[in-house]
Amino acid sequence: MTLPEKIMEYMLISEKLKGTKVFVTVNMRSYITDEKIEQLFKSVLLHKINLICIENKEYSRLDTEKVIIIDEDMCVI
Repeated sequence: MTLPEKIMEYMLISEKLKGTKVFVTVNMRSYITDEKIEQLFKSVLLHKINLICIENKEYSRLDTEKVIIIDEDMCVI
């Protein structure tokens, strides 16, 4: 089982058993390729799971994501 598959399985189980409403990841794109992350995002959308990904650098924007950049002054760009 790949890392994205394990993450998706965890989210589904946590949502079902614990009623988790929102999942937050930090620097996940540093560990998973763009192709795999795209598949994960599609699964998240399919299952209507709320996911917030916090990254330490800017990556190429994928079709399935909405990007908000917050600078050091806490301004939304």
